[in-house]
Amino acid sequence: MPMVLLKYTFTLPYHINMVEGEVTKNIEIPLEKNNKITLYPPTASKKERFVNYRSPEVTIWSANQIDIDVQIEVEAPSSFRELNKKFAPIAEKYLRLFLRYCRSETGQYQIDLRESHYPTHAVYIDQNGKQDRYGIMLTTMEIGEEPCLNNRAWQSMSKDILGQTRIPFWTEALLDAKLYRLSGDYRMSVLSSAMGIEHVIHAYLRKKLVSLENISQKQIDKFLAEVSNRLLVTVGFGIFSSIDSNILENCSEILDLRNNILHNQKRTIHLDEATKSINNLEALILAKDVNDILGD
Repeated sequence: MPMVLLKYTFTLPYHINMVEGEVTKNIEIPLEKNNKITLYPPTASKKERFVNYRSPEVTIWSANQIDIDVQIEVEAPSSFRELNKKFAPIAEKYLRLFLRYCRSETGQYQIDLRESHYPTHAVYIDQNGKQDRYGIMLTTMEIGEEPCLNNRAWQSMSKDILGQTRIPFWTEALLDAKLYRLSGDYRMSVLSSAMGIEHVIHAYLRKKLVSLENISQKQIDKFLAEVSNRLLVTVGFGIFSSIDSNILENCSEILDLRNNILHNQKRTIHLDEATKSINNLEALILAKDVNDILGD
């Protein structure tokens, strides 16, 4: 059967940091039959491509376009409209997977997963090599030198996309908290950080308790559900982990702050409170003891 090619270019409303000279390989995802998806390293038009950091060792530039090819077999000649209706949602699905994993692997919290539409243009190449271009609609921030997309993250993303890897909730909560702080929503930044801390607590203690003898899954669930998160941090982590007591006490204070926000006892949240929440969630995630238990 003849092969046709749909080439989609998505324009992002934000930029992705790229390391110059790295990230040169495509990601290919096989579909049913001989069909496949090809994800290309992010690019940018000449107008949008700019360098935001340069040193003797590294240059980091900003990209705002994602190119995705959908290569498919067709039984009979089909119009672009017919093919696009079927395969544009697939291209958009992999765009969103790419952005989610890029955000997770590189820590670029400016990648806003809440976006619902991206300006898009497509090139349709039929079985005879004829090209047609279409403009369609499927669905700017200040950034520093770090984080960015490099070869390590790109290789990890390839595995993530191919394996549909599940991103830990606390990783996305941390990135959400940073994005909320960037937009000035300090209350939501604290709430996201607190949710991340809670999930780390429960996941860590669940694994520790499962390793004990003479305790059932039902008992573990009951214990985690009935004991306050504050006690789980200060007492539970204190018993089972070697994490610095200052980190645990700060995390406990963040959970108290979250409760005060939810119960309308704290209406104004300041930048330093959002930053403290983010820093302590990050410290908890990066703690060696937590990494040993919850890491890959």
